[in-house]
Amino acid sequence: MTIINSISKLAISKIKTGMTISLGGGHNVMNLAEELHQSSITNITLCSPSELTRMNVHPLDEIKWIDLAFNGCDSVDYQLNALKSGGGIHLFEKIAAQMSKEYILLVPEKRVQKELSSKVPLCIEVAEPAIKKF
Repeated sequence: MTIINSISKLAISKIKTGMTISLGGGHNVMNLAEELHQSSITNITLCSPSELTRMNVHPLDEIKWIDLAFNGCDSVDYQLNALKSGGGIHLFEKIAAQMSKEYILLVPEKRVQKELSSKVPLCIEVAEPAIKKF
């Protein structure tokens, strides 16, 4: 069994019937989505900030609260600062995090270091409402 599979199994153990769950982006979250699909957990509401994960789930603007939000990242330090690269959904991930009672990063142990990795490229996202139209 790989680390990624054990991460998704641990994550799915936190999900209970009747919860509203947000699934962000990344491989670990996709593995969790597959585990959820194969599980016997019923009556959950799914939403996602990710276009790739969003198929057949509720958009964030239809959700009032989220019990658990799961997301991946590329680097985490001991103070739980996290770096994400690429993806272009950071704003919507932050919205999902703010709506959540509990926010959980699905991260392999090797990505947790004393300091954030300088090898992770920084990503800048420009949100549509922030663009001034002339």
